[in-house]
Amino acid sequence: MIMNGNTFYIYLTCAVLLILFYAVKKSIKRWRNRIYSQAEMQTFEDHLEKNFGPIKSVFHEVLPDEMHIDIYVVEPTEKYPC
Repeated sequence: MIMNGNTFYIYLTCAVLLILFYAVKKSIKRWRNRIYSQAEMQTFEDHLEKNFGPIKSVFHEVLPDEMHIDIYVVEPTEKYPC
């Protein structure tokens, strides 16, 4: 099969995009599986309470196959009234 110049560059671009896609997918999977230690989470929560006020509650993400997201609820204070 003889390819002209444009067809070659289209195939080359597709190959590069596939390689990039799988590399990014693999790195996201590694990053997603990062689990913070209890000490790291306690340090983060201490930082929130020290700088913004007491943590009222935490909403945890329900879907286990996606990136885990926690939403911390901190009530307003005089320093941060919102």
